[in-house]
Amino acid sequence: MKNLYLFIALLFSITGFSTNYYCDPVNGNINDDGSINNPWSSLEQVIFQKTFIGGDTLFLMSGNHGFPKISTSNISNVVIIGYDGETPIITQIAFSSAKNWVLKNVDIHSSSNPPASKPQTHPVFPIDENSLVLIGGSSSNLTFDNCIIYSVDNSDLWTAEDWKSKSWNGLYITSISNNISIINSTLKNVNFAIHMDNQTKNNTVSNVLVDNFCGDGIRLTNGSILEYSTIQDAYKVNGNHDDMLQLFVSENIIIRGNKFISSTEESPLLGHGSQGIGAFDGWFDNIVIENNLLIIDHWHAISLYGARNCKIVNNTVQRNLKGVLNSQPWITIEKKKDGSSGSGNIINNNLTYSIKSTDGSTASNNIVTANIISSHFVDPSSPIFDFHLKSTSSAIGGGLDLGSPLLDLDKYIRTSPVDVGCYEFVTDNNP
Repeated sequence: MKNLYLFIALLFSITGFSTNYYCDPVNGNINDDGSINNPWSSLEQVIFQKTFIGGDTLFLMSGNHGFPKISTSNISNVVIIGYDGETPIITQIAFSSAKNWVLKNVDIHSSSNPPASKPQTHPVFPIDENSLVLIGGSSSNLTFDNCIIYSVDNSDLWTAEDWKSKSWNGLYITSISNNISIINSTLKNVNFAIHMDNQTKNNTVSNVLVDNFCGDGIRLTNGSILEYSTIQDAYKVNGNHDDMLQLFVSENIIIRGNKFISSTEESPLLGHGSQGIGAFDGWFDNIVIENNLLIIDHWHAISLYGARNCKIVNNTVQRNLKGVLNSQPWITIEKKKDGSSGSGNIINNNLTYSIKSTDGSTASNNIVTANIISSHFVDPSSPIFDFHLKSTSSAIGGGLDLGSPLLDLDKYIRTSPVDVGCYEFVTDNNP
């Protein structure tokens, strides 16, 4: 009988017998039929009392939709989406053993302070209950599209104490959850922006802005992808070893086409040494780091400790002059902390301030330049941060074609011989 119900649900989904429902926390009533003229109330109440099939869509109207807790697995996607012209807000949302849900065009924001006290001295770690989005219980196939996740809309007047007490984590993935996609979204004014614990895998972060954070920007795990995103402005308020991106023991990760800028403006809490891509406790296997721009005020720009068959190719790494520290950011592959040497690594075509170590690696066609105001870049000064190549740069045509990415950070096609760094020099309309 259970299989029959599943077949009927799948048939309804495929043949178009899905339904549009409407949720209005201001004017709706949970006892109505959920139509546009007789909408239900808040999403929190709807999730608690109603059931859905794959293909259903829940349109959210303006107002506060509370704290929905979703624990249903669907055969195909059920979509929760902000209705055109409306401004729905969810205070928090939790997924546990949930499958095939899409959340789109929604703000996730709580005006209250996080419930748990945060550690302030090393080791600093995110607390799951302090998260605006919490994913656990082996959830899978969840998508967050064009969402804005934030503790407060504007943190310009926040003190260090405000950051310590008022900042939520953005999105926390745990408990063997997998295939979670965060796309076209913004996480701002948060503690840890996106955290994946060691059990999660195969997650995607694409075209995302992480803007203003005081923990780590993103933590990735096995099989995950971070691409075409911007992580910027790391606030130093506690004992955390701030990382724009941190990896733990992991494999098969792709990091491509991203911008990491430790500070974009002047602030007493910015520019105090945020690490770029930090991977310190290997082994790390089959990690691809390509076409990234890192403007960092710490020496650890790209650092792998214990790497095997990893690629660091066509990145641009330079010092952020807004930084308080006089650091020299580097690319480095070091031995594992127990002294074991890695193997099979490639460091090619990088335009970098420094290369420190190349343990178990071959390195070719890199340009090391400690002069940020050089002939290489269009306008590297802040707040422009334009690290496209000038026509006089020796990086043009200086790269090794073999193993280089087909596209650059702007998704322009690379031509032979490829250029060094994250940007290909373009003179015409290169689609």
